[in-house]
Amino acid sequence: MEYTKQTLQLKIDHLQQSTTEHHYLIRELENQLRATSGEDTIFQSKPNFDIVIGHRSEFLALCQRKRTNEAAMDQMILELYEVLETSNLVMTGTHMTIFHVTNYVYDPENADIEVCIPVNAEYNKGAFYTRIIEGGLYMSTIYIGSYDDINHPYQALIAWSKQNNYSIIGPSVERYYRDCGETNNQSEYVTEICIPIASHTIIGQ
Repeated sequence: MEYTKQTLQLKIDHLQQSTTEHHYLIRELENQLRATSGEDTIFQSKPNFDIVIGHRSEFLALCQRKRTNEAAMDQMILELYEVLETSNLVMTGTHMTIFHVTNYVYDPENADIEVCIPVNAEYNKGAFYTRIIEGGLYMSTIYIGSYDDINHPYQALIAWSKQNNYSIIGPSVERYYRDCGETNNQSEYVTEICIPIASHTIIGQ
């Protein structure tokens, strides 16, 4: 992603008002740590991706959705931050992308992409709107590295779900805890990939 200087400052301002991207990441990792002694479970897949299975709560998010090419996603995210700057909304979590894939076929040149930022209040103006992002049972993993290799954690998640009799029941979500807004080193990017699932037993009931 390429951020303009002005938009980067908007992002910094909003992060300083409430918390930082690092806080969101630390909070998520702490949740994963607590999961080892609670109902959630952590598994390790190959190659070395820790997969967390647990229930997520619903939340309100400011969103924009388009069918477009993958490259347009960067601009869509920037436009959300511009809405935050001109409104009374307060960001309550890190920005994310929801990939609405049809028949499990993803076309980067013609993708149904929804970008979101968790916020504290409702909003509806033009192409921008708030909606409730549903909670439920998710499998997730934290990926550190360039987006060029982000297919690897996806492959690990899908393989794990098949091996453990879970079905994917909704679109995948990428949460960006560290991207080019925080570092120029792509190997330091931190992304959480979340996919809603249900056990085959529950689906068959």
